[in-house]
Amino acid sequence: MDDEDAWMDEDEMTEKGTADREWNSLADKYTNDGYREGITVGKEAHLQDGFDQGFSQTGVPVGRRLGNLRGTAAALLQYFTQLQSQAAADVNVSTQLGADLQEIKSITQGLAELQFREVAPRDAEAIAHAREHGIDDEEDAGDQLAKALGGMKTVDGQIRLKELSDSLHALLTKLGLQQMYRIPDK
Repeated sequence: MDDEDAWMDEDEMTEKGTADREWNSLADKYTNDGYREGITVGKEAHLQDGFDQGFSQTGVPVGRRLGNLRGTAAALLQYFTQLQSQAAADVNVSTQLGADLQEIKSITQGLAELQFREVAPRDAEAIAHAREHGIDDEEDAGDQLAKALGGMKTVDGQIRLKELSDSLHALLTKLGLQQMYRIPDK
């Protein structure tokens, strides 16, 4: 008890104790709230940076390539469909168009079935994170991560995309349309 407390009566001591407890409680509350807000802001900033990086380095290039291939295949499918209906009278032309139409239908269907997650490159940080959480070194961490994310097979998807892209390019070249439709490499 200090000198000031010695001259206070019991009611004043109770009020001072209550005020001190309230002050300490408010100080703790605002300190904790400030800490939580700081953590949240920090997480959001890093999350946004990660999203921006992934979007610009992976999302846009892969999405653009897949979209260009799908658009080119769809345009070619429409072209062949119209040509076939116009050339129905000429059996030789109709037979060749029918074969080309089946090929472009197959390419278009294959491109439609490919999902972005199947062709996007693997996330090395996600694989490292998966390893930290109990994935054996004996098995490929990327494959186990793919299983955990719903069967994503990035390498298979990239191979399939390359095959479809090459088939579309070969068909365009055969038809003399390779200059008209530019197929992106990557």
